[in-house]
Amino acid sequence: MVGEGETAELTLHNTHGTQMAFE
Repeated sequence: MVGEGETAELTLHNTHGTQMAFE
């Protein structure tokens, strides 16, 4: 299980990746 900090970081990375994909 990942910690909340790791989860938040993954969420930020995923969101950034999605934004770049739609750019």
